[in-house]
Order: sequence, then C-alpha cells, then structure tokens
Amino acid sequence: MCGALLLPSPAAGQAISGLLLQPDSVTPAAGVIVVASRPANDSLLARTITSGNGRYALALPAGPVRLRALRIGHRPFVVATLSLGANETRQLRTVLPNTPIVLSTITTSVTSSCRQTGAAGEAVATVFEEARKALISTTLTSRDARPIVRVSKYSEQRSLGNRSQSRRLHEFSEGASLRPFQSLTPDSLARVGYVERDALGATYWAPDADVLLSEPFAAAHCLDLTNGAGDLAGWIGLTFRPAARPAGLVDVRGTLWLDRGTSELRRMEYWYEGLPAELQLARPGGALEFTRLADGFWFISAWEIRMPRTALQQVGSRVTGLSVRGGEVWRVRRGDDLVFTNGEVEPVPKAVASGAAKQERVPGEDVLAQADTMLPSSQCAQGAKGAAAGVLHGRVHDERGTPLGDAVVSVEWQENHTATNGQLSRQTRQMTAVSARDGNYAVCGVPRRQLLTVVAQFGARKTPKVAVRLAEHEERARVDLLVRGVRRDAPVKP
Repeated sequence: MCGALLLPSPAAGQAISGLLLQPDSVTPAAGVIVVASRPANDSLLARTITSGNGRYALALPAGPVRLRALRIGHRPFVVATLSLGANETRQLRTVLPNTPIVLSTITTSVTSSCRQTGAAGEAVATVFEEARKALISTTLTSRDARPIVRVSKYSEQRSLGNRSQSRRLHEFSEGASLRPFQSLTPDSLARVGYVERDALGATYWAPDADVLLSEPFAAAHCLDLTNGAGDLAGWIGLTFRPAARPAGLVDVRGTLWLDRGTSELRRMEYWYEGLPAELQLARPGGALEFTRLADGFWFISAWEIRMPRTALQQVGSRVTGLSVRGGEVWRVRRGDDLVFTNGEVEPVPKAVASGAAKQERVPGEDVLAQADTMLPSSQCAQGAKGAAAGVLHGRVHDERGTPLGDAVVSVEWQENHTATNGQLSRQTRQMTAVSARDGNYAVCGVPRRQLLTVVAQFGARKTPKVAVRLAEHEERARVDLLVRGVRRDAPVKP
C-alpha cells in the first residue's frame, strides 16, 4: 500500500525518496533493498538500502521507473511503477505486505544436472534469491551514520589437518570501510582463474560479493541444494561448482549456507579446483561469515583463506602444511554507540596490562589484561547448560567510567522458527542478570553461534542495544555497557 509522504526534496534532478513500513503500518522496515529499474526490460537504474528508520532515496534518470522492495525472507514487492519527468521528485510512503518465503518447506535431492528445471529448479532459484539479497546488502550503505569498524587481520601456520602450528599474529585497524577484502573483477577471474602464479610464488583469490553476484560467475557454475547436518542442522546449502573448467585455470566450488528459519545467509565455504594433485591434498580453500544486525545492516564478520605451504626437496617440492590469512570484525560503532562486538578482549602489551605507561605494541608480547580474564562465577545467572551454552559477561558503567551496581542486564535471542500455513513465527528467549557493586555482571547458558542482543537498564536510563555472537569455539564473550545521562548527583554504589 502506497501513499504520499512529506520528506525533504533532493536538491536537483530526478529522485524518489520514501519510507517503508512493516505490515503493522508502524514499525520502520530497516535493511530492505530498494531497486529501481526500467519496466520494459528490467535494466537496473539504481539501488539502495533503507536506513534504521526505514527511509531511502534514489537519484534517477527521467522516464519510466519500477521500484521493488527486496526483503530477506519475503517475496519481492513492487512498491510503485511510475514515470519521472525532468527535475521531478517523488515521495512515497509504503506499507509492505506479509509474504514470507519459508525455506523450511524446501526439500533437497541429489542431482547431476547443471541446470535444474521444474520444482527442483524453482527451489534452487528461491534459495539463490535469498542468498543474493544478503550479498547485495553487504555492498550497499544506507543513509545512517557510517559505521566505524575495528578489524583484526591475522596470519597463522597450520598442519595439513588444519591444526595450529604457530601463534596467531593480529594486526588491528579501524575505519569506515565495510568491505574487508576485494577480489579481482569477475571478468579477470574468468580469464586468469583464482590462482595466479609468477616468479615470486602464487596469489590465491577468494570470491567476494561482487564475484558471486556477477553474470560470468553464474554462467560458469552449476547450482544445487544440500541439507545441513551436525553443527549445520537447520541450515540449507546452495552449492556451486564449475560447469566446465578451462585447462590450466584454477576455479572454485563451495556452499552458501542459509538459516532455514530466518532465510538469512550465515556462511560461505569454498575450495579450489584445478591445482596440482600434491597441492590439492591440502584441501586449500576458505570461509566467510555473514552477520545481520537488527537495523538491517549486513557485513562480513569473519573471513579466512587457507593456502598450501611447500618445502623444497632434492627433486621438486612437498606440501608441509597450510599458510592461513584471515580477519574478523571485533567492533562496529555508529557514532559513539557500540552496535556489535565479537566479545573478545583485544590483546595489549604486557606493560600496558600491568598498568605501566602506554608503550608501542611489541610483536610477540601480547597478553590479555588481567582484569579482563577474571569472571566472577558468583554473578552467573543460571540458564541452560550444555556443550552449546556459553557465558556473557562484562561491566556496566557511566560516561565517567564509574561502575553502576543494580543495573538490569537483559540478553535476548530468537529461536524455534516455525512455519504454519505459510506464516513464519519465532520464539524470543530472554535471560537477565543484575550487576554487582563493581558493575560486573554475568549471564550463563546463552547459546553459541546465535546472534544475541544485550541491553542494560539503570533507573530510567537504557543503553543502546549491542549485538554479539559467540563463535562455536568460544566459551564466553565480554560486552561492556555504557549508560549515558546518569546524573552526577545521583547516588552510585561504590
């Protein structure tokens, strides 16, 4: 449903701006892709993504325009079809319908066909479209304040069995970039392959979002579906493999994993094909992890590439292990507010950890600050136990760093996504804890690999919501919560 909306008009030229709302007609629809195209041939004119308040704006050429809204887990919706005159602007207000796509009803079957048809082809197309929405979202920015991302890049040596053989070395950087790495262009990869060799060695390229969304990649790869099992139970995989590989070129095969309950893209795994047999034994490849926040912001939260490591022999060379390069997003901020953390404590030099004056980081001398390694078990709120359960802990404080006791910390997540008569429902779980006099809190039994939302309330004041995800190998995560606007004369427990 569409209507007029008063919004600031763009300065000049043709433009469409608007507001998208959820089916309740009240809640802003954040993180929705808005695509403008020509109705006659569906040629792309522009696309953007709605901000946290559901707003969008597009500068467009004059002429006929069709606007579509692409939401994760929902069928595409035509917002409007109209014609823009010279220097004309339009402002729209649209309530999106409730038309969920339920991946839990899609069945998979093994097939050797490269191009699926009939019901099997429709199932592949449905899953691919959901993955495609997420990939597009990682390439777009909304009208919100640009997030500041703190990233750790690392290098590591591993055995052929993928076991660590060296200390992981971190390099931290911070900036507004949302693209942690970029591959070669799709045309270049189609021409030279995913591994380039020269006199100095070999360069391994990973497929990024632009590559996966490109026509050359789609034309050169076959798509199938597979069911997740074990740790990936409840996920559905969209597999890709080379349709035909030119002699001498290295290509990639892999799987895009989506959550059946939410239709959200979670992970991509890939492996190289076409390497010499001795290198192929190392199973070189890589992985990417995807995260979507409540405001619709998508980003690649972790990535890794594994390359064969060789040693010279009297005749030729042999593979001795893997050289690994990777990275992880540690923090995401919008303005002064923390919106995402991986829950890990950043390594600091020993001198800084012991309270000495600030010094330059010394490679190989990184340790965790002692205060950050302590977890008061007496504060742990009781929750579900088990191998999949972790601990969330941290400190609640005000803008001056004063600890705040008796703050109520709430942790929420969604689970048990089910579909009934085509309607998707989900259960929201919540656990709470109260901070101690020193501001510390702990919540036990939170699920791993699940996106958690953490918030603290002190009196009438609430902190912004912070998203955190415990990786499968992590037992605990730390989230410190800042309560703004606490009165200086308010009684604060020492």
